[in-house]
Amino acid sequence: MLPSGSSIVNPAYFEALTAKIGRTQTCEELQALTAEAFASITAMMDGAGSQMAIIKPILALLTAPEANPTAILTWLTSFITLVLTPYVKPFATYAATLAEVVVLVAVVEEAIATKGASFLECAVSIPSLPAIPV
Repeated sequence: MLPSGSSIVNPAYFEALTAKIGRTQTCEELQALTAEAFASITAMMDGAGSQMAIIKPILALLTAPEANPTAILTWLTSFITLVLTPYVKPFATYAATLAEVVVLVAVVEEAIATKGASFLECAVSIPSLPAIPV
């Protein structure tokens, strides 16, 4: 298991996938590989998105209220700095992860289109990916 906040994207997977796409021999093989790859990518993106959804409400707590006595404000600021901030770090990692996946998926999609064009009457259906939560 990766430490909290570390990247879960493996660019080597996308490189190997792109190479495997280039080695497909039939349209059917390309379609099966596409479906398998996008199921895996969707699962990874859903996992990152669900973690972001869990963390997102905490983001609102990173700003202390303005109209409180100094002691409460100091406590809230300390709570934010020492407790909440470490819990929110993975949000940035997941956001960067999903951005990296989107770029790598574009390369995979291009490889699928290029390889599909090399087969007669080949129309490969590329599944849609989940929306990135913002």
